[in-house]
Amino acid sequence: MNKTITLINECTSLHLILIIMGDFNINLEKLYHNIYHNIKLSSPKFGLLKRLINQGYIDAQLLFEPSPTLTFNNLSRIDAIFLHLTIQHSIIYSFTDDYSLYNTDHQMVIYAISKSDFITSHLNALQKRK
Repeated sequence: MNKTITLINECTSLHLILIIMGDFNINLEKLYHNIYHNIKLSSPKFGLLKRLINQGYIDAQLLFEPSPTLTFNNLSRIDAIFLHLTIQHSIIYSFTDDYSLYNTDHQMVIYAISKSDFITSHLNALQKRK
C-alpha cells in the first residue's frame, strides 16, 4: 500500500489526472458509514481510500447510483473506480455488469468517459509545442 500511495503522491505533484480502479477488498458502504459517523477506521486497508477521499477523489459510482449495485457475490461493494473531482464532469454514465465471459464472483464496474476531455488531436499537440 505504501508504494501505491507514493505513486499517487508523485502523480499529484506532476499535476497528472488519475483514475484509480480495482478490487479494494473493503466494504465501501462500511467505509462511508464510518467516515460519516466519525468512527475510527481500524484496518490499514481503509487508509488508502480515506487518503484518496481526503485528496478530493470520489467514488464515481455514487454520482449515478445513490445506492450502488453490490459488486461481490451480491453481498457487498468492494470494487470501485475513484477519480478526482476535477474530472467528474467527464463521466457520461456508469453501470455494473455481471459479464459471463469471465469466471468471477465480482460484477464489473463500467464507466463511459468523454474522450474529448482527455485526448486532444495531433494538431493541438503540435500547437502546444510551439
